[in-house]
Amino acid sequence: MRVPARTSRRTWLAASAGLLGLVWLSGVEAATVELPVNRQAKLISKLASYDRNFKARAGDVARILVVYKDSDVDSERTAQLMLAELGRRSKVGGLPHTEERESYRGASWLESRVVEGGLAIVYLCPGLESEMETVAEALTGKDVMTIGSRAGYAERRAVVSFDLVSGKPKLIVNLPQAKRQNVKFSARLLKLAEVIR
Repeated sequence: MRVPARTSRRTWLAASAGLLGLVWLSGVEAATVELPVNRQAKLISKLASYDRNFKARAGDVARILVVYKDSDVDSERTAQLMLAELGRRSKVGGLPHTEERESYRGASWLESRVVEGGLAIVYLCPGLESEMETVAEALTGKDVMTIGSRAGYAERRAVVSFDLVSGKPKLIVNLPQAKRQNVKFSARLLKLAEVIR
């Protein structure tokens, strides 16, 4: 790359380092989830308002738990990013919200956290694919929306997951699991989603 005469070598090096850092971060995020975390957080904040049972479930404050797999770098990074991105949103589903992150300690632990913590949303980070069926069984009959960070999570019975197709976000809804967890999306939203029946 040719450096213009009026640009100092130091400025060029700083710009190059910034660009390399951006490329690296994008690469890590791309390896972590199909749809970038910032876009997922934006969708989550809107998605909740299309669940007719969300406000009754959440009460005055929507409590969100971000669950990651301990010792999985991609999973931990996704959790940190999601926590930061949700923190930038003033409301989720039209309500004020709180969020925290915890490492996954088994399906029965998660069931207890949902019931005792009054959680409205559980966001499941990468690395938990093999746990999804067990999680879905444990949360059947519980009033909570589970959101998977990867497209395949809805197929493994998360209520919702996201994908990226031709640069556009795609919502995937597991309708039977949504019913099992008292999530009732409007027909308007379901028309825009890929629905697993």
